[in-house]
Amino acid sequence: MKKIWRKSLSILLLMITVFTGIPVAASEQILENDQEQIMPASPADDAEPLCTLIQEDSKGDDGIAMTSLDNSSNLRILNQRYDVYWNGNVLNSPSKTLNLAMGLKWIDNDGSNPDANGKWRMVYCLEWQKSSPSDNLLFNNKWTNRKVHYALYYGCMYWGETCRYPGYSANTGDWRDDYVVTQTAIHILNGEFSLATAKAAINNADPEAALAKNSGLSVLLKGVKSPSAATKNKVITAIEHIVNGANNSTNYTGWDSDGWFKLSNSTTTYDVSGYKDTWSKSTDGNYYSGGAFHITFNSYYGYDMRDQIDTVDISTPAGVKVHKKDNKTYSDFDVYISEKQYNDWSVTGKDIPITVKTSLRAWWGCAMYESKDTSLQPIGFITWTGTGGTYSVSKTITLHIPKDPTKSSKPVSVEVIKKDSLTGEALAGCDFTVYEYQPSTGNYVAKGKLGWDTTNKKYSSDANASLKEALKTNFQENGNQGKFKIVETSVPAGYTSASAWSQVFSVSATDTSSMAKFSYNVTNDPTRILIKKVDEEGKAITGAHLEIYDSDNKKVAEFDSSADGNEIDRLVVGKTYILKETSVPPGYVKADNVSFLVQDTKEIQTVTMTDKWTKTEFAKISLADKKTVVPGASLELRKAKDIADSVVTTITGKKVQWVSGEDPEVFYGIQPGVYWLVETKSPLGYALSDPVQVTIEENLTNTVTMYDLPYTDLTVIKKIRADHINFANGNPTFVITVKGNDLLGNRHEYSEFYEFTKEYVQQHTESDGYVSVKYTWKGIPAGNAYEVTENDVNRYYLSQVTSADENVSIERLQESAYGVRPEDTFRVIADLQSSLTGTTITFENEKYTWDDWSHNAIVKNTIQIIQSR
Repeated sequence: MKKIWRKSLSILLLMITVFTGIPVAASEQILENDQEQIMPASPADDAEPLCTLIQEDSKGDDGIAMTSLDNSSNLRILNQRYDVYWNGNVLNSPSKTLNLAMGLKWIDNDGSNPDANGKWRMVYCLEWQKSSPSDNLLFNNKWTNRKVHYALYYGCMYWGETCRYPGYSANTGDWRDDYVVTQTAIHILNGEFSLATAKAAINNADPEAALAKNSGLSVLLKGVKSPSAATKNKVITAIEHIVNGANNSTNYTGWDSDGWFKLSNSTTTYDVSGYKDTWSKSTDGNYYSGGAFHITFNSYYGYDMRDQIDTVDISTPAGVKVHKKDNKTYSDFDVYISEKQYNDWSVTGKDIPITVKTSLRAWWGCAMYESKDTSLQPIGFITWTGTGGTYSVSKTITLHIPKDPTKSSKPVSVEVIKKDSLTGEALAGCDFTVYEYQPSTGNYVAKGKLGWDTTNKKYSSDANASLKEALKTNFQENGNQGKFKIVETSVPAGYTSASAWSQVFSVSATDTSSMAKFSYNVTNDPTRILIKKVDEEGKAITGAHLEIYDSDNKKVAEFDSSADGNEIDRLVVGKTYILKETSVPPGYVKADNVSFLVQDTKEIQTVTMTDKWTKTEFAKISLADKKTVVPGASLELRKAKDIADSVVTTITGKKVQWVSGEDPEVFYGIQPGVYWLVETKSPLGYALSDPVQVTIEENLTNTVTMYDLPYTDLTVIKKIRADHINFANGNPTFVITVKGNDLLGNRHEYSEFYEFTKEYVQQHTESDGYVSVKYTWKGIPAGNAYEVTENDVNRYYLSQVTSADENVSIERLQESAYGVRPEDTFRVIADLQSSLTGTTITFENEKYTWDDWSHNAIVKNTIQIIQSR
């Protein structure tokens, strides 16, 4: 079959709409002048990609790609020209004259979709005067009016098929005319042009005349035959029928007021047929049902809607499996069961209900896909919306397995009396499973478990209704041969599996009794755990209160330790338990929890818990960084902070007093309680710490830390120009103040005056003309925000403050000027916590006036402060 090829042109071709209306440019060329338009055999032939429909915010399905609005992927639209209804008056330029030559459009993805069943859905355009869509069209949850829905539902829906309602078909012998009928009716019902305009366009359809007038149209119209008058009349009549039908309000039974075609019991028919109530054994050893279950789902006029089904749920009894014939959602299927299951059910006969539930989206209409370019046409096709919910229908078919009269139905009764091997008490909580012999494999297959008879305190097959039913057959000549086995498949919690029991028993084919009865007496051994409480030397400790918890933190036992240990019975095999000590005798530390696993043995299992003495570590640390060790401090632990002879002793009689070193001091055996840690002498460079109250807990290790506040130093340099000094006015004198809180929150303030004497200036003036006086404060308690200020003086103003140390913060508040107080010019903060020594700050002054008289009037008084505790 030949295909039409187009040459790439360097000039802009006038657009041909693939849907309706606008003509081809006269300048468009063809590659082969002798080609003819030939009707394709399948929608894949002579097709051109047009655009892609994209479903944003798509929702996935159950793994089977659905025909109806395939949300799991983008939909590729193909196009194929059908120019039979080219308006003879449209020649070689774009025109607003209606031209019903068009492209046949369909969803290419349907070809690979098994649910489509060999069909392709047709797609239709809207707004005929706009240009062709291309690239991606988006679904923005827009829908056409219900008249367009109506035309799509009853019109040409699938490739190669005429209108679904025969009364709307043109019946020309060419299904493509029905596509023209449906497309034209959609435009009319969408309000784009009138029925009269459409009639005129069809009556003027004459592609041969248009080609004769303009050979440039040969790329489209060569070989295209003009429709006969009879064909035109049929197409016009079909359009009138579908338009009139859509405009007739009585034709919308089953449609709601919003324009949706709504699936319901009155608008659809549903059935499952094709199956047979028979069974046959397959080569795989399973039994299969006869025939095949076949789903039919039709809407109005018997329209097959199976390709629109969302899900098919098939419910069967346990043991019955579904076998689908293909990968369609609505695939035919049969069911099958294993040979053993078939044999079991054939003893008494069995009804097998098969329920087939089919679900679809309830509302249907024409979904619109639009380009972001509003000058391009939107398109649509009939599909569902999830807004109206889901419509579901179901049918139940009952298959039957007949009773096999060759299998005996004489019942078997089994009972077991289970007791504790130590106490002789009846035990509940066991599992006894009855097994039946299978000669085909030589194995025993489970039939069920004995039930617990609470009244008679025993296990019995009569106490389990399903097992009692299963044991009605005690002998099958070609089956179990009368052989059974009973097994204790689980023992009660707290007992050993080594004491589990099993027994084989048989029923004779010649047994004439009304019931075969079997009874057994069995014992179980409990687990036994011995708990021992000892000290570090292995000696028994009495009086410790102990508790045992399971893995769910549930307490299962509690007791006080005894000299010979404590035995706990019936803890569960394989479970891990926690032994906890909740109180200890005086002088011992509460032991860590002991985890133990209960072994599967009837022998006594011993669990030992050991108590230790208390351990206390004392550390002496600098408060500045809380990590530097402070050696050389004299310390002792007292019962009362102000009573020197109340030093604590350990259980072994050792006094708790020491001199701090590089490592923490460790004492063993300090009795739990509240004490005072007292520093009697501090090392050089540190302040004496206040006593600290400490609590010694019943922990394995207590850690006590005492912090010492270190002393720091700060150097401040006063710098002025030597040539600015007029000693006739007196010696230049300045006062620097340091104030702030230490790390303990105590307030401190220090002041010092700087006097520049004539002799000092002569000896210390630098080459740059400046002279400096330096003072260092020592023994300032560490703090992180000491403020350094200069008092206001005559003739000078503070011009600059500098420091090379990172722990000094200098902030200029305003420009330096005479009359502005130094503290209003600079804010200087020294962090004497991060740097304990070596901090230096320089204050530089400029002289402003020389005409004031002054004299030195500063007197330094020294006051001795004696610190006592």
